[in-house]
Parts: sequence; structure tokens; C-alpha cells
Amino acid sequence: MCLSPDYALVPARLEAEFLKNFQAALQEFFPEGTQKSKDLTRIVNARHFHRIKKLLDNTKGKIMIGGTTDESDLFIDITIVKIDSEDDALLSEEIFGPIFPYMVVDDVNEAIRFANRVSDTPLALYAFTNDKKEQKQILDNTRSGGASVNDSIWHGALAELPFGGVGESGSGNYRGKASFDAFTHRRTTVVQPKWMEKLIAVSITSHSLVFGVFAQIQSCPAVTLPTLLPSENRSVQKTPGKETEL
Repeated sequence: MCLSPDYALVPARLEAEFLKNFQAALQEFFPEGTQKSKDLTRIVNARHFHRIKKLLDNTKGKIMIGGTTDESDLFIDITIVKIDSEDDALLSEEIFGPIFPYMVVDDVNEAIRFANRVSDTPLALYAFTNDKKEQKQILDNTRSGGASVNDSIWHGALAELPFGGVGESGSGNYRGKASFDAFTHRRTTVVQPKWMEKLIAVSITSHSLVFGVFAQIQSCPAVTLPTLLPSENRSVQKTPGKETEL
């Protein structure tokens, strides 16, 4: 879906834990393996199977979990790929498939810079941290259509909240009153009271007087002022006991 995370930015100190927990979740949801599960959907058709597989084939990253593909079953395993550049093939477009790239970063500043280079106006942004200062830092230094902290999707799942994109991800919001506002034109109207005409007349008269004075100044003949030459270009007239610069 359009709100699915395209990639993750993982602090170096948490990479091992990230992979461990991901593997544990897969084991919990698919104890007999992903391909044997009736709950894991297949790719919708052969065209999209080859599109997703091509992205996986062209990545310069390292497959950490999964990676199995089966064209006869239109099956692509849930795959975690460690990448090292925003130019990787897996970040060239929205995947819309079971491939999840991640990038290791040193700190939140590097994460913000990386995210803004990949796309400075994504549809959604998800920040996972209990540090209030980090939450504020991330939200203050990024843009997105919507955002959820310590969860994903929720800002788009609550039907009462406005939903939409910004920049490359869309424009405006819809749902509830936001939908009404999106299709409402706010017409600006000014009704001038009769007594304002006198004030406007004074304003116009004052402007005319100032303009007239300015026009008279402009029409005065030009006055030529003497130009002082730089000292190195001045001539020196010498008289006994006295020097005069001209």
C-alpha cells in the first residue's frame, strides 16, 4: 500500500537487535515458512513479479533475510536488504512488494540528512524513539504528508484526521471536513462604507501633492559639482617654503 515504509534507517548499535526481532516476527507469523503460508499473498501478476525481482537483482546491497523467488508461484519471500547508498536500485521507486531495504546510520542527524536526500516530501514518515527531543528534531527537520511516532500507518488509518501529501507526494487533504474544505473556494469580498470616500480622497490628494513636489525637483536644472581627483593625480605647485596641492 502507499503508506508502507519504503526503507528503514537503523542506528548502528541497534542493527543486530533489529534483524533479530525481524526474524523472530517472521517465525511467529509463519512458523512453517512463508511460501507454505496461505496468509502471505503472492505478487499480483507476472509483470510485477519481474519488476520487483529486477529491483532485487540490481541492488548493490546485501540480503540479510529471505531472498527466495519462485516465478511459477509468483512468490517473492519477505526480504530484508542492507544497503549503503541512497542511489541503490531499491530506492529508485516505490517497491510495492515484500522487499524491505535498510540503511545503517550513526545518529539521528545522519538519518535526517539521508531521508531528505532520498525524498524531502514523502507521503508518510515514521519515527521510532522515546526521546522527546529526538522526536521534535525529526519532525522539525523533515517534511511529509503525514507522520506517526512509534507506530506506522496510524495517522492514515484514523478516518477523522485529514490525509494527504505534500510536494512530490501530493497536495491538500481529504476526509471529513478536510474534504469539504478541499472543494470549497474562499471568496475574498470587501464592502467599502460610504464615509471612506473622504479618507480615500485625502489619501489620493496627499499622494498627488507629494508626487508634484517630486516632479518639480526632477525638473530642476542639473548642478555640476567639482570632482576631487585622487591625491596621486593632483599637481603640486611649489613656492619658496610652501607646497600647495591642486
